[in-house]
Amino acid sequence: MPRPYGRQTHLTVVGLSQREDTHRLSPIRRLPAELMVAILIDAIVDEKAASKKEGRSPHSWLKFLHVCGTWRQLIYTKSSLWTEFNATSADVTQYMLDRSGAQKAVVKGCMRGYPEERCEGILSVLQRESRRLESLDLDMHTETWRGYCLGNPEPWMLDELESLTVAMPMFWYAQAHLPFSTAKLKTLESKNFDFRAIWPLMGPTLKKLVVRLDAALQTPRAVHATIRAVPNLEDLTLHVRLWRINLIDYLVTPQSITLPCLKRIELYINSEEHLRLLALLQYPITASTTFQLDCQDSLVVSALISGVSQAVNDVVARQGLHHCTMGEFNTSGIQITFARSRQEMEAGMSEQEFKLAVSGYQVDQEANSMGQLAQHLAPAFALIEHLQFPRATNRNDRRAHACKVLFRAMIGVRELEAVGGKAAQFLWQILAPRPAQGTTGAGRLCPNLENVTLRWMPFGWPEEESKIDKAFRNLLSFAQCLQVGKYRTNLTIVDGINLPDEVVDRVRSIMVNLGWGGQIVVRGGWKL
Repeated sequence: MPRPYGRQTHLTVVGLSQREDTHRLSPIRRLPAELMVAILIDAIVDEKAASKKEGRSPHSWLKFLHVCGTWRQLIYTKSSLWTEFNATSADVTQYMLDRSGAQKAVVKGCMRGYPEERCEGILSVLQRESRRLESLDLDMHTETWRGYCLGNPEPWMLDELESLTVAMPMFWYAQAHLPFSTAKLKTLESKNFDFRAIWPLMGPTLKKLVVRLDAALQTPRAVHATIRAVPNLEDLTLHVRLWRINLIDYLVTPQSITLPCLKRIELYINSEEHLRLLALLQYPITASTTFQLDCQDSLVVSALISGVSQAVNDVVARQGLHHCTMGEFNTSGIQITFARSRQEMEAGMSEQEFKLAVSGYQVDQEANSMGQLAQHLAPAFALIEHLQFPRATNRNDRRAHACKVLFRAMIGVRELEAVGGKAAQFLWQILAPRPAQGTTGAGRLCPNLENVTLRWMPFGWPEEESKIDKAFRNLLSFAQCLQVGKYRTNLTIVDGINLPDEVVDRVRSIMVNLGWGGQIVVRGGWKL
């Protein structure tokens, strides 16, 4: 078990005795009935949240039925506890709905692996009780959806439905609509459904729209019409591929699309058609934004980055997003996040973010992609004051060399932070001294750098015989990166792993003798 440096816990006999006496003062038999009920309800709420987070069965809270007869009776009579469940069979679905009484229900039905007869049983129960559903999540086989969408199916009367998620494993071309009638729908998430299928669900009450459709191309007209039908959107995610517009579309100038209430937008961009769509959208500059640039076609990399650069530069400058996080996107790509500083958000300012994910490029094209980013986003990069590298998984010398191009554009960086050992190693590869160049990497790339922070970095491992020497070499190499003549660049280590005090003192002494004007600050620490 890890333990902090300089922190030891001593349990005395007197302390243990006092603990036991404290517990004896409050025997469970003397607790008021109201408190026992509150404990049960809180325990169930916590169990539901934990099972959802850990991916366990949503019905795990039913284990409290076996604690005692009193709690069993209470659970049976508390209808609000039965409102959220997975529809695993027709009997379970009907039982849970009966137990929930008149309460609105939140139902999730992931039925891809179920036989057709079992799916039909669950759907018949849900359709019969559709007026009570508040949230519905259906993920079924394409064949099952086909049976419910083709022809003129009887519509589901979802009078109280506020959230709907529909998904199937593959796209299906069909002139069909989802047989759902909603009047209060606020959230719609669709995966692999054509825009024509979800069109009847569009309306002024919709606040959140998520459309993911990777396998089939959509016409720009269909996308434009869909967005115009939901003018009160607050959250929009579009991950769709677009047809190249024809000559008629070129001759007709589409009208702009105004979304005055938008607070968050996420767009997938891989063609000039997406850039034209982006140019039509008008929404508040305060909206949190994510652009996912797919650069598999090397011929359009420059056009894509140039097409979004104005939006990035304007938002970063006007909103003061001077904190930047550089992380990985999928297995090959980079995600750059602009945000406000931690102090500004603690002071009550909005937590607005602007994320730019660039992926899909070939390894030999990475340097070119980084160069395009540095060129077109130079105004935004120049405003960065705090740059952070989160935990990394796929860093190497080639990527470090490519990212140096971005560093040269970040002339205003004052704070550098690396989280984890691999991120720190990647940062060292960028800042490492190059004797032939006459100056250190830090001085060449970040002339205004004031402090470098390393969090949770392992300096040595227990199984190594010379772990103290390894920690010494690691710390000294980082300190030497920051030796920039007259500049006072400090090194702060937060919760370093296996970094003895004698190593820190030894490196401090060496750096002072070398004329370094910075300091080494250590906060916390762990020994493994």
